Amino acid sequence: RVLEEAERVGFRGHSLARALRMKRSFSIGVVGAAYSDSYWAELLSALDRTARSEGYHVIICHRAADAGSGSEIRFLLDRQVDAIVMCP
Repeated sequence: RVLEEAERVGFRGHSLARALRMKRSFSIGVVGAAYSDSYWAELLSALDRTARSEGYHVIICHRAADAGSGSEIRFLLDRQVDAIVMCP
């Protein structure tokens, strides 16, 4: 009955609470400076497709070419991503 009521009211579990319980967020963070050329677009598209086929989601953080990546990394770590991919 609880599951039926949850479905009826449109209940959605809290993803960060689930990540704490499971010790996995099923998220991958990507930090890089430029994604506009076709090489990076193809690479990110392939990463996203592969991640989704394995049940993961990709969070992309763009940083200015002359800026450090510290704030982006902290952002991703705060969301407890399972991996961070750094793109030059």
